[in-house]
Amino acid sequence: MTIRFALIGQRISHHRRRLKMTQLQLATLVGVGERTMGKIEKGFDMRLSVVMAIADALKVPVAELLDYEQAAPLTLSAHEQQKIAYHLKAIKDLLL
Repeated sequence: MTIRFALIGQRISHHRRRLKMTQLQLATLVGVGERTMGKIEKGFDMRLSVVMAIADALKVPVAELLDYEQAAPLTLSAHEQQKIAYHLKAIKDLLL
């Protein structure tokens, strides 16, 4: 099994935004810098101890961030859905 760090970072970002928390707020709770938190959410700098602290701060089981089978699917906000629809329409118009 290949570990997909970018997916773990996306899950962390999703749960952070769900709690209406900034990267700086989460970084402060976990004890890392804001730049480090940005790297983590991009799939870099994944130390297990930090991921465990993030799961604790986000009040989610660490398995939800790491496990491919157990994790809840990511959901998109209405704004994100609108942006995707807009881009898909633009691509369609270019192809026609």
